Amino acid sequence: MITVDEFLKRPSASSLLLLGPQRSDLICKQIYKDDLNEVARTVMKISMILTEGNEAANKAAFECTDELLKEALPGDDTVTAAFCNECLVQLGLLKAEDKKLTLVLNSSGPLIMLTHIVKQSYFSKMGKDILQIFIAKPNAKLDAYADLKHKLLQALFQ
Repeated sequence: MITVDEFLKRPSASSLLLLGPQRSDLICKQIYKDDLNEVARTVMKISMILTEGNEAANKAAFECTDELLKEALPGDDTVTAAFCNECLVQLGLLKAEDKKLTLVLNSSGPLIMLTHIVKQSYFSKMGKDILQIFIAKPNAKLDAYADLKHKLLQALFQ
């Protein structure tokens, strides 16, 4: 068995699955939902395991993220904006105030995760609008994943 802390320190598909069927509850209990920076960082860490081929791990990652965000994003636009802001910081699209912050190096997982998140009922239109503004701009880091960026933009504009 593995702990949530161990998974978050070194996210991998196998370690997420090793958390067992209660993984969503375990992660939700561990993360303080009122700290949107922590929630966004956790979502980005979970998203690092996403690949287009590992359906079992992807499903588990989506379930964990959905449970966490259903609690953390209560439909309040201010809360959603703060979550989006931290996701954009994590992706390196906004400057961070915290100079010790470790940015996401591979954006493929986060782009897949954001494509999933923006389709969910807990994610507000304002959140979609914020992400549209930044994701639509040319950016070498995201443009390296043109297909995934395109899928996210399609989801944002639906």
